[in-house]
Amino acid sequence: MRWKARADDRGGGALQSRAPARWWCAPLRGVLSVVMVMTLGLWHSVVQRMFLTITH
Repeated sequence: MRWKARADDRGGGALQSRAPARWWCAPLRGVLSVVMVMTLGLWHSVVQRMFLTITH
């Protein structure tokens, strides 16, 4: 985390880039987790359906 902060400071405008990133971090993580769960469930159902069609 420290080297990241240093890189941001070196680039300049660290406060401008950091504040929105922090603000967006939590909602994006929630959305990503929901999307991941949905895709995993979808893949599970698809694989299950394929397995059933192959075995039967």
